[in-house]
Amino acid sequence: HERHVATQYDVDALAPWMTFSFVNKIFNLPPSHFKNLLSITSTQYPNLTIESVAQAKSIQTSELLLIMKEDLTLVLSATSSTP
Repeated sequence: HERHVATQYDVDALAPWMTFSFVNKIFNLPPSHFKNLLSITSTQYPNLTIESVAQAKSIQTSELLLIMKEDLTLVLSATSSTP
């Protein structure tokens, strides 16, 4: 099947060391996508790692990754169903 997302990555590729800048780029997302979704207020966004945001929010990194993966799955499936 053909995918309309210009990336070789899938949601399982997300890792704690990745910055939001990198994630936005590889998944072709608007720069503020996760800033809005996760209510990130740091002025250093998007140059923050997933792990550092999890620590700042006092949640497990795995929990934040799960939230992001679920969101990306929805975003990518919506994108790939567009003709």
